[in-house]
Amino acid sequence: MENKQVKRKRPNFYLSLARPLTKNKYVEQGGFWRRVGAFLIDFLSAALIGVLAYFAVLHPLWFSQMGGQQLHETLKNEEIKSELYFEVTETNNVTGEVATATRLLTDIYFRPGDFGDEAWKVSGLDEETFVLSDSYYDYALRYFYGTNTEPGMYYDGFIFSQSTYYDKEERPTKNYNRDILLLTGEEDDFIKAEPKLNIAADGSEYYTFTYAEGTSAQAINDWWQGRYYEAVNENFKGMPAYFNPRREIAISFYILIGVGYLIGGALFHVAVPLLSNDGQSIGKMVCKLAVVNREGYRAKWWQIVFRALFTDVIEVIGSFALFLMPLLFTMATLTLSRQQRSIHDFVFQTRVINWDNSYIFNSEEEANEYEEAKASGRPTNIYPGGGLGKKQMEQRLKAAKERYK
Repeated sequence: MENKQVKRKRPNFYLSLARPLTKNKYVEQGGFWRRVGAFLIDFLSAALIGVLAYFAVLHPLWFSQMGGQQLHETLKNEEIKSELYFEVTETNNVTGEVATATRLLTDIYFRPGDFGDEAWKVSGLDEETFVLSDSYYDYALRYFYGTNTEPGMYYDGFIFSQSTYYDKEERPTKNYNRDILLLTGEEDDFIKAEPKLNIAADGSEYYTFTYAEGTSAQAINDWWQGRYYEAVNENFKGMPAYFNPRREIAISFYILIGVGYLIGGALFHVAVPLLSNDGQSIGKMVCKLAVVNREGYRAKWWQIVFRALFTDVIEVIGSFALFLMPLLFTMATLTLSRQQRSIHDFVFQTRVINWDNSYIFNSEEEANEYEEAKASGRPTNIYPGGGLGKKQMEQRLKAAKERYK
């Protein structure tokens, strides 16, 4: 007889995880996707309450009583004066950080070609020399003093959107060559002639300058750095009030949003489970799940409370500050755990069960007493929770009504 190899059907991964608990025959483990669905419902419910709490209570209270109005007015006034100077990374991505004094004092260098090949050909500098082109400095300085009309430009880690060095009324009266470059026509001037306007191959404009014969590249760089640092220092010196309230307002916003979510969490994740018989939140009621202790019996009140707080503070709010890492970690634990217990389940010795197909007893002793009474046919005042317990109670009440008819 020919031997036929029979392939065994491999069990589904999630079905193997959803097998009944071994230590308690009265409860059945909750399914993975139902737990995910319950979490989403609970999260959205708390988030909705959090948003309403923020706009209806928290923001008005902070704005009127806790300095929000003052910070807002300060920010508004400074925004009228100038737009914020952002520090950017090497790839020109805005980070929103304010440049520090150390950053401003650091020598500013860039590799040849960053500003444009045409400027370097005119300057005659060695392509291996790390020295900043005077044309590059000049371009930024003109933007500082309002002589550049382009809407915005990147320059060595900053965006200069509008200068506050001079008031708008005074700015047109300033002569860039005379007052900034100190071109007064005297023999001892550092720059010996008016700047020459050039057009690069890409169509951009830049100026070149004439210096005294024998002037070194380092002397040119130092002179332009002096003009540049003076402009940067004077601009930032007049704007300290702009940065501080901006940062404080942003921090306050995040804190108040977090507090608003905790208010929603206290209502849906703490109050509702404590009021329900089987530790069910709104999401778990919808998805037919319940929270019990590690052995499968009714959880204590403190387990429900601290489990919910841990989930809201660490796994939800903390995820926004830590790039979703806490939430991803607990989801990975939930997936890989044989009994589908997440981080908060391990910490507070709980588990989630299928409410619809379980009995929930207060303890093992109560379960044994209930079994003995049921086997002997004697009456008992033990009414287990869970979906099966509810059905059993309905049957007992129906039978009692029939007897007393």
